[in-house]
Amino acid sequence: MLADEIDRLTDLGLLNRLEAQLEGGSLKSQRSGRSLSEDKLQAVLQCREKGLTQKETANVTGVSPSTVHRIWKRESTHE
Repeated sequence: MLADEIDRLTDLGLLNRLEAQLEGGSLKSQRSGRSLSEDKLQAVLQCREKGLTQKETANVTGVSPSTVHRIWKRESTHE
């Protein structure tokens, strides 16, 4: 039964990403909610660099306005 479950997890691709979820044998903490792809994040930041507004950035990238706002706020505190 365990072998079947491992096969199922492998088929779902979950075991391939398992190592990235662990640190020193314990689960890494992660932000809650869905994660934004690196491509989308870079697109949002490039729009900001070009001088687009947050609303324009949301329209261009397809990222929600609240997420765009959060990214801009987070990135401005890291500069």
